[in-house]
Amino acid sequence: MRQYPLDISATYSEGGISATGRLDLLATPQASTLTTLTIVSSTSVLLAGDSLALKALAVYADQSLKTVAAVWQVDHEAVQITQSGVLTVGSFTVDGPVLVSASFTEAGITTVAEFQMQLRQAAFASPLQLEVEATGPRNRYGLSAWVRLPVNALPLSRNAVSPDATGRGEYKMYVVALAPGGAGQSLGFVLNRNKEWQALSSPLPEYLSGVVDSRDYLVTIFDQVDSRLIAGTAIYIGFGTSDTEMLAQGRYRMLQVL
Repeated sequence: MRQYPLDISATYSEGGISATGRLDLLATPQASTLTTLTIVSSTSVLLAGDSLALKALAVYADQSLKTVAAVWQVDHEAVQITQSGVLTVGSFTVDGPVLVSASFTEAGITTVAEFQMQLRQAAFASPLQLEVEATGPRNRYGLSAWVRLPVNALPLSRNAVSPDATGRGEYKMYVVALAPGGAGQSLGFVLNRNKEWQALSSPLPEYLSGVVDSRDYLVTIFDQVDSRLIAGTAIYIGFGTSDTEMLAQGRYRMLQVL
């Protein structure tokens, strides 16, 4: 760790006589305390033959971040991960969950992050681009995503609001959760613009409005929740001029199944 020199001096005068004392020190900045670990991935859905690089971010008490060399593990025989975080998917016959975990120790503090991904025979195509961030273990889980609409991914709809000089428009972003309910039914919830979950209603309240392409949007979904209490819940993010237009055009993507 880098040290910084400090030159401290003091002068005192009495009876016409002055004296100066000096003290030379080396200051060492105090490192911030490691608090949590975050797994960063470009997807949560895995297909046979996929290969992707995961990243582990150490989060400190002063909110600073640092990419670290974590110890990685997976719990599925069809999936392998190297200690540099490169995940590869072999062949499999049944769709299902894969738990990816990472741990990192610094200054005697060990942090763990867990990210439940999904094996799928086929993925639903969507122009929405995601970078998923899963923080902490499942009993203190945080989930967020950086979301981007690709350039010119959307033709201008007649219902688009505030078209700019290029002819493109602004859109709305929606965040929906489908939780398992009784008798094989799902319970629907939507994340509103106040970042509060409410019961699913029609029309869907948007999480954001004025969404444009070529810009990254941070969507915070959970923070410090026990995700085991809502196991099986699927989280979706989508965009469109309205909720019905989004569904009709297939402009949504599954973020994660908890």
